[in-house]
Amino acid sequence: MILRLSEAQKSLLIADAVRRRPLEACGLILGQDGKAEEIILLPNAAVDARSSFAIAPEDLTRSFFQAKRAKLGLIGIYHSHPFNDPIPSPTDVRNAFYPDCVHLIVGFRNNTPMMAAWEIVYGEVSRVKLIIGDQAAEVDAEPLSNRGKTIILISAFCAFLFVIIVALSLLPPAPPIPGR
Repeated sequence: MILRLSEAQKSLLIADAVRRRPLEACGLILGQDGKAEEIILLPNAAVDARSSFAIAPEDLTRSFFQAKRAKLGLIGIYHSHPFNDPIPSPTDVRNAFYPDCVHLIVGFRNNTPMMAAWEIVYGEVSRVKLIIGDQAAEVDAEPLSNRGKTIILISAFCAFLFVIIVALSLLPPAPPIPGR
């Protein structure tokens, strides 16, 4: 998976994330074949917008109609981490309901904006190549620290545990054993 953004789109996303700090910013990335054509900045509807993001159903529906009119698809979901690395949190992993799109995060650890793109499929997180501008230059946040790797592992474990607990809770009761 690859995500391609123009320099202007990158600047727009960083400016939006800076403007909304200390709250998380969010929005959708529309395009085709991994190339962003349109960025839709949306209000954060989360109860605690300082530590999570949510897109209101009416904003999501309106955006999907806008994409359909423009003959574009949803290729990415964008949000920010106002004071942390651009690494998916356990909440991000748990709430990743669109496995076919990239999750682009703008993080501000040490007040420096960094971008990273991720694929989150059923609790599994993997890095996505992010290309900015017309050049084939790859933009990469600094290499993952041990802390970052630990956060990803904990997130994946929590998501796995959640899936197991839900699966077990959906099992029917065991049938009675004959002769007992």
